[in-house]
Amino acid sequence: MDRIRQRTSVRAYELSPFNVETLKPLLRQCRRGVFGNILEPEIVDTETARDIGITRFSSFGAITGSPAYLFARVPNERSILIDYGYSLEHMVLNLTAEGLGTCWIGNIPNKGRIERHLGLEDDDNIPALISVGYRADEASWHQKIRAKHGRERKRIDQLFFANFIGSPLKGYHINRYEPIFEAVQRAPSTMNRQPWRIVIDDTVFRFYMQSDYLTEQGLNLKYIDMGIVMCHFGIAVEAMGFKGQWINEVIKPFEKYEYITSFVIEGFSNKLS
Repeated sequence: MDRIRQRTSVRAYELSPFNVETLKPLLRQCRRGVFGNILEPEIVDTETARDIGITRFSSFGAITGSPAYLFARVPNERSILIDYGYSLEHMVLNLTAEGLGTCWIGNIPNKGRIERHLGLEDDDNIPALISVGYRADEASWHQKIRAKHGRERKRIDQLFFANFIGSPLKGYHINRYEPIFEAVQRAPSTMNRQPWRIVIDDTVFRFYMQSDYLTEQGLNLKYIDMGIVMCHFGIAVEAMGFKGQWINEVIKPFEKYEYITSFVIEGFSNKLS
């Protein structure tokens, strides 16, 4: 949980490049996702990034300094995109524990050029990048603006529900699952929209996504967002000493929400509390 609390989106990095080779063993610890997909992470230094077309980013997403960039090559399929978010967010949190700053980047200028330069297979793409580096002492003006005007995170009662979406949480939910609520609320997402909704039914947590949620460049970055929040959720469950498993249920669509997956906590029942 400490890693989750320490992680923030860092866009201003030190100017001095660093040796990315030292990070590769750390990244390879987090390759498997919830749906069993195994990613092959790649990390390139500032000079290599420049050569393949990764440049400083415009608008509020501008990056300053000399960060490295982390990514993987994956097909544009739902389960793989979810695992992309899940696995790479685990990498982000491991990097955070090592004192490095990171930032998810979904709006990628020159995306087609970068992918052509890397010689991607026809079915593969790079759905998002992560900048990695040591935080600069002084935040960039872009980061100061974003901190001042960025979208506020949703309240817990806007993200979690009891039994079905729209039904408020019970008192014992608030008391028992507070670390889970915190971890989920802290999960980063595209433009901080937090498009996930989680329904608690006894010890089953059902994950839903706003089905009409689309992001810049026409990409379904929503699935990466879902993987990120599933990563945070799993870490909180483990930190609380709970055990459980991810399962896929047959769930009918609910209004504008798309069912993704469920997690069952084993060993107790809320109904008996």
